Amino acid sequence: MRKYFGTDGIRRIANTELSPELVYKVAKAGAYVLSKHTDHTPTILIGRDTRISGTLIESAMVAGFLSYGANVKLLGVIPTPAVAYLTRKLNADASVVISASHNTYEFNGIKYFSNKGMKIPDTLEEEIEEVMESGKLEELTDYNNDYQIFKWFPNCFAFGGDLGGNHFCYNFITNEYFAVDCCTGGLEYSYCKAVSLYKFIKNWDKQFEEENNYEIWT
Repeated sequence: MRKYFGTDGIRRIANTELSPELVYKVAKAGAYVLSKHTDHTPTILIGRDTRISGTLIESAMVAGFLSYGANVKLLGVIPTPAVAYLTRKLNADASVVISASHNTYEFNGIKYFSNKGMKIPDTLEEEIEEVMESGKLEELTDYNNDYQIFKWFPNCFAFGGDLGGNHFCYNFITNEYFAVDCCTGGLEYSYCKAVSLYKFIKNWDKQFEEENNYEIWT
């Protein structure tokens, strides 16, 4: 019987039941289990939602991954499906989403994805718990200690009018229009940051916005 993982990862009250110490153990044990069959330094992505406890848990996870010897890429606030997609797109060995989904704000959670961008099976979650409880966690270190931490930034989009609960968007990179469902906070937050940076770099003028009949959010 699993002690920490439930039906959809780990979900507990942040900073009490889901303490930084527990998160560190989950991260280090997870890095070992999910990358022990690779012949290279593992790379792990971390994404999170907008909960105030997200940065606390993210920091503890980074410490756990780096202490094992993994490379870490921080995706920031981003929707769960985007983390799954980027795991494969960026050829990561694993990824983590820090979120408690529909649970109230005091909760937070940890969900692992495999290198295929899929939720890891129960057997791997059980193996992670076994490593956590083995008493040998501090002995685990990847063969290559030349680890790094990165911050990743997505491609840049502009958000336009509302279409029945969705947002009408324009991609400056591919010159395409499309509609997206902006899930609670995560998608709007991450893409608005991207638009702000892109607008700063390219110095888009107001005339361009007016001619194309949409507004760039900053």
